[in-house]
Amino acid sequence: MLNKTSSGLRSIPFAALTVALLATPAHGQATCGSSVGPDVIVGDLIGWSKFGTVGTISGYAFGTTSCNMGNAVLQWTANSNQHPVIAMNAYRLKGGRFEQIGMSWVKHGWGASALNACCTCINPNNFEQLGIGCSDPYDSGTNGNQTGFINNGHWVTGLGPRSEINAFNGAFSWPYGTQTQGGDAIYKRVQIQMSDLDPAQNAGALYFAEAEYITPHDAAVGNNFNNNGYRQFFVGALTSGSYTLSFGVPTIHRQEAAIQAWAANDPMVMLVNANVPGEGRFIIGSRVSNNGDGTWHYEYAVYNMNSDRSGHDFTVTSPPGVTITNVGFHDVPYHSGEPYDGTDWPRVPTPASVQWSTTDFAINPNANALRWDTLYNFRFDANTPPRNGDLVLGLFKPGSPTSLMVNGRTPSRLGDADGNNVVDVNDLLAVITQWGPCPAPPAPCTGDLNGDGQDNINDLLLVISNWG
Repeated sequence: MLNKTSSGLRSIPFAALTVALLATPAHGQATCGSSVGPDVIVGDLIGWSKFGTVGTISGYAFGTTSCNMGNAVLQWTANSNQHPVIAMNAYRLKGGRFEQIGMSWVKHGWGASALNACCTCINPNNFEQLGIGCSDPYDSGTNGNQTGFINNGHWVTGLGPRSEINAFNGAFSWPYGTQTQGGDAIYKRVQIQMSDLDPAQNAGALYFAEAEYITPHDAAVGNNFNNNGYRQFFVGALTSGSYTLSFGVPTIHRQEAAIQAWAANDPMVMLVNANVPGEGRFIIGSRVSNNGDGTWHYEYAVYNMNSDRSGHDFTVTSPPGVTITNVGFHDVPYHSGEPYDGTDWPRVPTPASVQWSTTDFAINPNANALRWDTLYNFRFDANTPPRNGDLVLGLFKPGSPTSLMVNGRTPSRLGDADGNNVVDVNDLLAVITQWGPCPAPPAPCTGDLNGDGQDNINDLLLVISNWG
């Protein structure tokens, strides 16, 4: 029996797609044998390995278990381009911000077991197929192996570049780049800055690991939107120069991307799916909080699940006259020789929005686009409370549409209590109806137009002075 361990800038007029709010986590999830064709999911995340620290960055990997929820076997052929690849990520939820703090290259699959972690396995008796209902575990050492190794006469593949993968259709060339190239303790692995894990600097933070399986066989039948799974992890002691990480008691969230942990742990978060027609999916999150000083903090996270077209720009619509301050951006570094330019997205001046953008594809195909299985953050403060408005995601690679539009939390007009972009008697009534101290968040306080926690005469004056 084989041993599966390692001990070894776009204008606002655009073609756009409007999408709805995310369903509840359990809605529409595949159950055992319910999907037509092969359908690989993350059945579990199992254990961590730490490999050391170089400078201020530590290298990690965690184990993954795949499950086939479909009614057909999934090809898992080693030494070919007909097997899954596995991407690993790390995230931190802190102070209302959900940020990606680490990513790995992709582990190339090399063979499938026939276990029962999710369903009752129908064993195909073929190491190059994941049978119907069957599961297959790769431990953390295997997923962290840089170059591959020989196991009972079989070549066990290592970590390859994400840049060689089309995550929507699962296509990649074989052999993959740097197949036999090793490196230092963090090379190709999940790289995390020590400061992002330091308990003294991250009091109250929650951490989440995520894996995504990409495979051409699954994608060919349209079962490639449930290939993520996430699980909370915990930061332990600092030993041998890096922090010990563990999963502890919390269980796996199957068929869910890690960004859904943001909404699951914070009722102020709004998530939407943004599907590129005939292509991949993004998930866009927004959250707004009152700073208590007459301004509100607007926080956004945009996750690219599997779009090869990638993200080029992000726009938050905002009425003229709104004062925008403290504009920020956060991404996660590509590493280990990936060809991408990591330049932060700068803010682009626009009259009625807040916009960030990377370089156009025609100028630099390796610009810092928001590529698959990656999350970027955008943030600012504004002097008006939120309303439901338009968020626009421009796409990087050529095609149609050029942009996607979703509904999210955006700044309102001064004096606009009901968020309809008109200041009139309805806004006066909104202030009067909630007169007095605001309720505790996240309950709405629509009449508090200056952010002082009170509906009072000052809010009425804002309505009157901005009438029309």
